[in-house]
Amino acid sequence: MANASDLEISTLKQCGPLIKFAAQTITDNEKKKALADVITTAQESLDAHAANGWTPAIAAKFWISFNSLCSLISPVNTDTLITSTDQIPSRFWLAPAGTMTTAPQRAAFWYMSLLFVLLIVSATLMFLTSNTTTINDDVKNLVKITDPIADDVGKQLSILRSKGLTKDDDFVAPAKAEMQKDAEYRAAADKLASALPTLYSNADTLYSKTDSVAYLNWKRYPVCERDKEFSKNSFCYEKGDGGIPTKLGVVQDTVDNYRLLSRRAQPITQRAQDVGSMIRATILPILLGLTGSCAYVVRMLSEQIRTSSYSSTSGIRNLVRVTLGALAGVAIGFGGVLSQSSVSAFALSFLAGYAIEPVFATFDSIANKLK
Repeated sequence: MANASDLEISTLKQCGPLIKFAAQTITDNEKKKALADVITTAQESLDAHAANGWTPAIAAKFWISFNSLCSLISPVNTDTLITSTDQIPSRFWLAPAGTMTTAPQRAAFWYMSLLFVLLIVSATLMFLTSNTTTINDDVKNLVKITDPIADDVGKQLSILRSKGLTKDDDFVAPAKAEMQKDAEYRAAADKLASALPTLYSNADTLYSKTDSVAYLNWKRYPVCERDKEFSKNSFCYEKGDGGIPTKLGVVQDTVDNYRLLSRRAQPITQRAQDVGSMIRATILPILLGLTGSCAYVVRMLSEQIRTSSYSSTSGIRNLVRVTLGALAGVAIGFGGVLSQSSVSAFALSFLAGYAIEPVFATFDSIANKLK
């Protein structure tokens, strides 16, 4: 008679937890019969080991039975059972000291947290960059509409100055009453009075649209203090207060204020559009690829927790998958393998991260053709 080897003894000890798991999960009658044969053989092997009656025939029968047991409960094995049930520190910052959990539960928590953060960041960036092109176009159109109005205001100011008005004079109620009888003066004053509200309104709208993309330029277009003498060197904008200026000097400042703003607004919104386009073409595909891969990992972790199939290598495999998901998202974002699809690039980036196998299968196919 021979003694069982250390490997056989170790495997015999592992049979208990595996058989217990099989008894708890198997419901098919055929599999139950197979499990009964496995239990019988395992018990006979234990008895033979205890009685020092181990023989090659018993060893062969035991290993065949162990193979049957592994097939019955696949993909669960000793490694997944230990990994799925062993208690480890939680490492959750809000958990009380000494709180314990399991490896798959801790992994699920961290990946769900990462998924939540990625969703928030992706949605925020999509919202912030979605209207930059529209704002840039609106600013161009607004300048195109308002420039002729500003030109006309300047023309009327020249006419009023030619009539003897200074910057401190009120063109609505001039100090010289005889000016009211001058037809040319009255026509210029009326045109000025009707054009200024539109100029004020359009200038304020232009400023608001320019300022709305400040977060993409890292610099805001400042607002000047009211009732402060206007300077052509000022890099600021004085917003209207709802009233219409009547002094010639204030009207001229309003025109100058608009001119400076209109020259600076278009480069600002164009730069914001360029930054937004860069984010949508590079950063967002990476984030959406990561989001898709995290969603897949969370789904797989849920299934592994349910079936106790989380193994000691699952952690690194999940990390590799998330990394490849980001790479797949970049490939799609740069007009990759599915650029002809009618689905948006953002959706494709997410799908590429979620299901990386088809993406890299395409890459492998292309690489094989180039060999």
